[in-house]
Amino acid sequence: MSNIALRVFWNNNPIPISEKFKNPDLLINVPFGAMISHPASGGSGSIYSVNGKTGTVVLDASDVHAEPIGSVASAKSALESEIETVRTLAQTNELKISTKTDQTDFEQAQQQIEQNRLALLTKADIQALALLSQLVDTKADQSYVNQQIANLVGSAPEALNTIYELAAAIQNEQSIIETLNQSVANRVRFDVATQALTEIQKENARTNIGAEKLGTAQQLVSQITAQSLGAATAAQGAKADTALQSADVAPVALSGLFSSLSGQSKIFDVVYSAYALGTNTAILATDTLGQMLGKLQAQITALSSGTSVNWVKANVVGTYPSSVTPSVKGYGATVSTDWEFAKINGMLWMRGGFTITANTLAILTFNPEYKVRAVGTGRLININAASNAFNAESPSTQTILSIYSNGAVLTTTDASTVGQRLEGTGSSNLGSGSWTCANGVLCLGILVSA
Repeated sequence: MSNIALRVFWNNNPIPISEKFKNPDLLINVPFGAMISHPASGGSGSIYSVNGKTGTVVLDASDVHAEPIGSVASAKSALESEIETVRTLAQTNELKISTKTDQTDFEQAQQQIEQNRLALLTKADIQALALLSQLVDTKADQSYVNQQIANLVGSAPEALNTIYELAAAIQNEQSIIETLNQSVANRVRFDVATQALTEIQKENARTNIGAEKLGTAQQLVSQITAQSLGAATAAQGAKADTALQSADVAPVALSGLFSSLSGQSKIFDVVYSAYALGTNTAILATDTLGQMLGKLQAQITALSSGTSVNWVKANVVGTYPSSVTPSVKGYGATVSTDWEFAKINGMLWMRGGFTITANTLAILTFNPEYKVRAVGTGRLININAASNAFNAESPSTQTILSIYSNGAVLTTTDASTVGQRLEGTGSSNLGSGSWTCANGVLCLGILVSA
């Protein structure tokens, strides 16, 4: 079988054999549109088939891997159209490029613009430009200035409608200057304090501005006193501070109406918890309400029992030292007897006794209402220690008991100031032991405040 090479080409552009085939057995050049044939032979060079075709073979474009007839012309036409479009676009771009600046000119222009921008920034900022614009907008125009000049001149004559003309006219009229100076001099100045004004001018100036003469306020203040104001003095104020206030009294005390007592606690309904039975003694001005009631009850009790004698304990009559116990046991007694005192028919009586734990001089110092009459300083009575008067249970040594007064006691006033005491006689101490009234009671003297 022969190795056949079929070459298809354009007549005007043959392809060299060396580029496609190496040592072909048979080379057939077929220009487009030509018909070739291969004679049959019985030798080894006979062609049995072409592309699987046998017999009389007519080759088409696909058998030789070529384009169909007419496709090349169509491709050529399309290519020529594209080339024309490219040519037109190239011409248009050439015209545009010719109108553009070159790169160097563009860079120089850009540098110049930047320099101009920096120069503008050093001149004025946006805020300053806005302010300048506002000032320009509010400037006075020619018509406004003319109007203001006309308002200033008013109806002045032509010869006196300028400042220069007015100055010249005033200078030529000396009397006008003097009148102006006098008028100015009569005005009160506020920039200096040395202006010389007459009293009448000062008075007029004060009247015009509604002011008072210097020192008037100080004079008025000096005339203000508590009396002129009707104010209370310091003593009155202190008394007012301690006076009874409206909040301290019942509403009836202010209104005077018994209806104000509605719903209030009545004095007769209040339980007086401070009450205690007192002594059968006189009521004093210094007694509280509770003490007064206690004394009254003691007096009533004494009267109802058939006797007016009210014996009170020693601590009511006066004070005694800690070495004295106001009670005593008699001979063979097992129960202590209190040391008591009573006012009987204007006399001061004593009963019972006391016990001394240490030698003592002042046994009892009397209170004012239990002091007895004394015409001077000294001992009033001496109570000898005897079986019928005053004796000692122990010790066996007996002394004298007396009442000593520091001065005369003739009135209640004397009783409140002069001291009296029950003591041993001759500045002698009563010794330790028990002392009793032998006959039960002992009279000590006449009471000043009986």
